[in-house]
Amino acid sequence: MRLARLNHLPPVQSSAPPSISAEFSRLRAAAENVLVSKGVPLARVLGTHPEAYTSNRLFAQIRQVQRASSNEAPLQGFLALFARSASQETIHGAEGADIQLEGGVVTAPGIGLVDDGPFLILAVIGDRAGQGGLAALRAYAQPIYSATQFMPVMTTLGRSLVKSLNSIRWSLAKRRSDLRISLEMPLFALETSGGPVRPDIMIEVSSTITGEVRTTSLFVEAQYEDASIAAHLRDSVGPVFSVLPADLENEDAFKRRLTSALLF
Repeated sequence: MRLARLNHLPPVQSSAPPSISAEFSRLRAAAENVLVSKGVPLARVLGTHPEAYTSNRLFAQIRQVQRASSNEAPLQGFLALFARSASQETIHGAEGADIQLEGGVVTAPGIGLVDDGPFLILAVIGDRAGQGGLAALRAYAQPIYSATQFMPVMTTLGRSLVKSLNSIRWSLAKRRSDLRISLEMPLFALETSGGPVRPDIMIEVSSTITGEVRTTSLFVEAQYEDASIAAHLRDSVGPVFSVLPADLENEDAFKRRLTSALLF
Protein backbone atom coordinates (compact mmCIF):
# COMPACT_ATOMS: atom_id res chain seq x y z
CA MET A 1 0.00 0.00 0.00
CA ARG A 2 2.87 2.33 0.71
CA LEU A 3 4.42 1.93 -2.75
CA ALA A 4 1.05 2.52 -4.41
CA ARG A 5 0.40 5.49 -2.08
CA LEU A 6 -3.03 4.08 -1.32
CA ASN A 7 -2.61 5.38 2.23
CA HIS A 8 -2.38 8.95 0.90
CA LEU A 9 -5.19 11.23 -0.29
CA PRO A 10 -3.73 14.19 -2.24
CA PRO A 11 -5.24 17.69 -2.17
CA VAL A 12 -8.60 17.85 -3.91
CA GLN A 13 -7.31 20.48 -6.36
CA SER A 14 -4.55 18.24 -7.68
CA SER A 15 -6.32 14.91 -7.95
CA ALA A 16 -8.65 13.40 -10.53
CA PRO A 17 -12.10 12.29 -9.38
CA PRO A 18 -11.65 9.14 -7.28
CA SER A 19 -12.53 5.84 -8.94
CA ILE A 20 -11.96 2.14 -8.42
CA SER A 21 -10.13 1.91 -11.76
CA ALA A 22 -7.72 4.69 -10.71
CA GLU A 23 -6.95 2.91 -7.43
CA PHE A 24 -6.20 -0.37 -9.17
CA SER A 25 -4.04 1.50 -11.70
CA ARG A 26 -1.95 2.84 -8.81
CA LEU A 27 -1.68 -0.68 -7.43
CA ARG A 28 -0.59 -2.17 -10.77
CA ALA A 29 1.96 0.61 -11.32
CA ALA A 30 3.50 -0.09 -7.91
CA ALA A 31 3.55 -3.82 -8.71
CA GLU A 32 5.96 -3.12 -11.58
CA ASN A 33 8.59 -2.21 -8.96
CA VAL A 34 8.21 -5.27 -6.72
CA LEU A 35 9.96 -8.52 -7.64
CA VAL A 36 8.35 -11.84 -6.68
CA SER A 37 11.20 -13.83 -8.19
CA LYS A 38 14.47 -13.05 -9.97
CA GLY A 39 13.60 -10.76 -12.87
CA VAL A 40 9.85 -11.21 -12.37
CA PRO A 41 7.86 -8.12 -11.33
CA LEU A 42 4.71 -8.67 -9.33
CA ALA A 43 2.68 -7.01 -12.11
CA ARG A 44 3.27 -10.03 -14.39
CA VAL A 45 1.55 -12.44 -11.99
CA LEU A 46 -1.08 -10.10 -10.55
CA GLY A 47 -4.80 -10.10 -11.29
CA THR A 48 -7.08 -7.25 -10.24
CA HIS A 49 -10.50 -8.50 -11.34
CA PRO A 50 -12.46 -11.66 -10.43
CA GLU A 51 -12.71 -12.57 -14.11
CA ALA A 52 -8.92 -12.95 -14.29
CA TYR A 53 -9.32 -15.81 -11.80
CA THR A 54 -12.62 -17.38 -12.86
CA SER A 55 -11.56 -17.48 -16.53
CA ASN A 56 -8.21 -19.11 -15.61
CA ARG A 57 -6.41 -16.25 -17.38
CA LEU A 58 -4.32 -15.54 -14.29
CA PHE A 59 -3.32 -19.21 -14.10
CA ALA A 60 -2.11 -19.04 -17.71
CA GLN A 61 -0.08 -15.91 -16.92
CA ILE A 62 1.60 -17.60 -13.96
CA ARG A 63 2.45 -20.72 -15.97
CA GLN A 64 3.81 -18.66 -18.86
CA VAL A 65 6.07 -16.66 -16.54
CA GLN A 66 7.16 -19.88 -14.80
CA ARG A 67 8.19 -21.48 -18.11
CA ALA A 68 10.23 -18.42 -19.07
CA SER A 69 11.87 -18.13 -15.65
CA SER A 70 15.22 -19.64 -14.73
CA ASN A 71 13.91 -20.25 -11.23
CA GLU A 72 12.80 -23.87 -10.80
CA ALA A 73 10.89 -23.21 -7.58
CA PRO A 74 7.09 -23.04 -8.05
CA LEU A 75 6.01 -19.48 -8.79
CA GLN A 76 3.11 -17.95 -6.91
CA GLY A 77 0.75 -15.34 -8.27
CA PHE A 78 -1.53 -12.85 -6.56
CA LEU A 79 -5.08 -11.61 -6.90
CA ALA A 80 -6.01 -8.15 -5.56
CA LEU A 81 -9.76 -7.61 -5.32
CA PHE A 82 -12.26 -5.14 -3.98
CA ALA A 83 -14.83 -6.91 -1.81
CA ARG A 84 -17.79 -5.69 0.19
CA SER A 85 -17.40 -8.60 2.59
CA ALA A 86 -15.80 -12.00 3.03
CA SER A 87 -16.21 -15.14 5.07
CA GLN A 88 -13.68 -17.53 6.53
CA GLU A 89 -13.27 -19.38 3.23
CA THR A 90 -14.86 -17.12 0.59
CA ILE A 91 -14.17 -13.73 -0.99
CA HIS A 92 -17.39 -11.99 -1.99
CA GLY A 93 -16.07 -10.01 -4.92
CA ALA A 94 -17.64 -7.36 -7.11
CA GLU A 95 -20.44 -8.23 -9.52
CA GLY A 96 -21.44 -11.28 -7.49
CA ALA A 97 -18.20 -13.20 -8.08
CA ASP A 98 -17.41 -15.47 -5.12
CA ILE A 99 -13.96 -17.04 -4.87
CA GLN A 100 -13.28 -20.01 -2.60
CA LEU A 101 -9.95 -20.26 -0.80
CA GLU A 102 -8.13 -23.40 0.21
CA GLY A 103 -6.64 -21.88 3.37
CA GLY A 104 -9.17 -19.21 4.30
CA VAL A 105 -9.29 -15.44 4.71
CA VAL A 106 -7.58 -13.63 7.59
CA THR A 107 -7.62 -10.02 8.72
CA ALA A 108 -6.40 -7.96 11.65
CA PRO A 109 -7.63 -8.91 15.15
CA GLY A 110 -10.99 -7.37 15.98
CA ILE A 111 -12.06 -6.93 12.34
CA GLY A 112 -15.27 -8.66 11.24
CA LEU A 113 -15.18 -10.04 7.71
CA VAL A 114 -18.92 -9.52 7.28
CA ASP A 115 -19.55 -6.24 9.09
CA ASP A 116 -16.35 -4.20 8.70
CA GLY A 117 -16.00 -4.02 4.91
CA PRO A 118 -15.36 -2.91 2.28
CA PHE A 119 -11.98 -4.61 1.89
CA LEU A 120 -9.01 -4.71 -0.40
CA ILE A 121 -8.17 -8.40 -0.51
CA LEU A 122 -4.86 -9.90 -1.55
CA ALA A 123 -5.02 -13.61 -2.31
CA VAL A 124 -2.05 -15.90 -2.95
CA ILE A 125 -2.36 -18.13 -6.02
CA GLY A 126 -0.28 -21.29 -6.00
CA ASP A 127 -0.14 -25.06 -6.41
CA ARG A 128 -2.58 -27.16 -4.42
CA ALA A 129 -0.52 -29.32 -2.10
CA GLY A 130 -0.50 -32.83 -3.54
CA GLN A 131 -3.51 -32.16 -5.77
CA GLY A 132 -1.98 -30.42 -8.77
CA GLY A 133 -3.27 -27.32 -10.47
CA LEU A 134 -3.38 -23.72 -9.30
CA ALA A 135 -5.88 -22.25 -6.85
CA ALA A 136 -6.41 -19.36 -4.45
CA LEU A 137 -4.66 -20.67 -1.34
CA ARG A 138 -5.16 -17.97 1.29
CA ALA A 139 -5.92 -14.26 1.50
CA TYR A 140 -5.58 -11.19 3.69
CA ALA A 141 -8.47 -8.72 3.93
CA GLN A 142 -7.54 -5.08 4.62
CA PRO A 143 -10.47 -2.80 5.52
CA ILE A 144 -10.47 0.31 3.31
CA TYR A 145 -12.31 3.62 3.26
CA SER A 146 -14.41 3.10 0.14
CA ALA A 147 -14.68 1.47 -3.28
CA THR A 148 -13.13 4.53 -4.93
CA GLN A 149 -10.49 5.41 -2.31
CA PHE A 150 -8.47 2.48 -0.98
CA MET A 151 -7.07 4.26 2.08
CA PRO A 152 -6.62 1.61 4.80
CA VAL A 153 -8.69 1.91 7.96
CA MET A 154 -8.69 -0.32 11.02
CA THR A 155 -12.06 0.45 12.63
CA THR A 156 -15.53 1.65 11.73
CA LEU A 157 -14.63 4.79 13.67
CA GLY A 158 -11.58 5.22 11.45
CA ARG A 159 -13.75 5.03 8.33
CA SER A 160 -16.14 7.64 9.78
CA LEU A 161 -13.16 9.83 10.59
CA VAL A 162 -11.85 9.75 7.00
CA LYS A 163 -15.34 10.57 5.74
CA SER A 164 -15.50 13.64 7.99
CA LEU A 165 -11.99 14.72 7.00
CA ASN A 166 -12.84 14.42 3.32
CA SER A 167 -15.88 16.61 3.86
CA ILE A 168 -13.75 19.20 5.68
CA ARG A 169 -11.17 19.20 2.87
CA TRP A 170 -13.77 19.97 0.23
CA SER A 171 -15.40 22.63 2.39
CA LEU A 172 -12.10 24.41 3.05
CA ALA A 173 -11.08 24.18 -0.61
CA LYS A 174 -14.18 26.21 -1.48
CA ARG A 175 -13.53 28.78 1.27
CA ARG A 176 -9.76 29.13 0.80
CA SER A 177 -8.55 28.51 -2.74
CA ASP A 178 -4.92 28.78 -1.58
CA LEU A 179 -5.12 25.83 0.80
CA ARG A 180 -3.90 22.38 -0.17
CA ILE A 181 -4.91 19.65 2.29
CA SER A 182 -3.69 16.06 2.06
CA LEU A 183 -4.33 13.09 4.33
CA GLU A 184 -2.03 10.21 5.10
CA MET A 185 -2.60 7.07 7.14
CA PRO A 186 0.84 6.19 8.57
CA LEU A 187 1.71 2.54 8.01
CA PHE A 188 4.59 2.65 10.46
CA ALA A 189 5.27 4.34 13.78
CA LEU A 190 7.06 7.69 13.97
CA GLU A 191 10.05 8.10 16.24
CA THR A 192 9.47 10.64 19.02
CA SER A 193 11.36 11.68 22.15
CA GLY A 194 9.13 9.28 24.08
CA GLY A 195 9.51 6.35 21.72
CA PRO A 196 7.65 5.20 18.58
CA VAL A 197 4.13 6.57 18.05
CA ARG A 198 1.74 5.91 15.19
CA PRO A 199 -0.92 8.62 14.64
CA ASP A 200 -4.22 7.51 13.18
CA ILE A 201 -4.06 10.13 10.42
CA MET A 202 -1.65 12.90 9.50
CA ILE A 203 -3.06 16.04 7.90
CA GLU A 204 -0.80 18.34 5.88
CA VAL A 205 -2.09 21.84 5.17
CA SER A 206 -0.13 24.22 2.94
CA SER A 207 -0.80 27.64 1.46
CA THR A 208 0.08 28.50 -2.13
CA ILE A 209 0.18 32.18 -1.09
CA THR A 210 2.40 32.16 1.99
CA GLY A 211 4.23 28.87 1.40
CA GLU A 212 3.51 27.84 4.98
CA VAL A 213 3.16 24.11 5.61
CA ARG A 214 1.73 22.58 8.77
CA THR A 215 1.38 18.90 9.61
CA THR A 216 -1.15 17.91 12.27
CA SER A 217 -1.14 14.44 13.81
CA LEU A 218 -4.63 13.24 14.55
CA PHE A 219 -5.30 10.33 16.82
CA VAL A 220 -8.21 8.74 18.61
CA GLU A 221 -7.37 9.49 22.22
CA ALA A 222 -9.20 6.47 23.59
CA GLN A 223 -6.78 4.15 21.80
CA TYR A 224 -3.83 5.30 23.91
CA GLU A 225 -3.37 4.60 27.60
CA ASP A 226 -0.55 7.08 28.17
CA ALA A 227 -1.61 10.72 27.76
CA SER A 228 2.06 11.77 27.53
CA ILE A 229 2.19 10.26 24.03
CA ALA A 230 0.48 13.36 22.65
CA ALA A 231 3.10 15.59 24.26
CA HIS A 232 5.98 13.56 22.78
CA LEU A 233 4.34 13.62 19.36
CA ARG A 234 3.76 17.37 19.59
CA ASP A 235 7.42 17.97 20.46
CA SER A 236 8.75 15.73 17.68
CA VAL A 237 6.31 16.16 14.80
CA GLY A 238 4.02 19.14 15.33
CA PRO A 239 0.46 19.94 16.40
CA VAL A 240 -1.70 17.14 17.74
CA PHE A 241 -5.47 16.90 17.46
CA SER A 242 -7.28 14.40 19.67
CA VAL A 243 -10.54 12.75 18.66
CA LEU A 244 -12.91 10.94 20.96
CA PRO A 245 -15.51 8.49 19.62
CA ALA A 246 -18.21 10.87 20.89
CA ASP A 247 -16.87 13.61 18.59
CA LEU A 248 -18.22 11.87 15.51
CA GLU A 249 -21.67 11.63 17.06
CA ASN A 250 -21.82 15.44 16.79
CA GLU A 251 -20.20 15.77 13.39
CA ASP A 252 -20.95 19.47 12.88
CA ALA A 253 -19.25 20.44 16.15
CA PHE A 254 -16.30 18.18 15.36
CA LYS A 255 -15.88 19.75 11.91
CA ARG A 256 -15.93 23.26 13.38
CA ARG A 257 -13.32 22.35 16.00
CA LEU A 258 -10.98 20.66 13.53
CA THR A 259 -11.40 23.38 10.90
CA SER A 260 -10.39 25.98 13.48
CA ALA A 261 -7.32 23.92 14.38
CA LEU A 262 -6.20 23.49 10.77
CA LEU A 263 -6.55 27.06 9.51
CA PHE A 264 -3.68 29.53 9.68
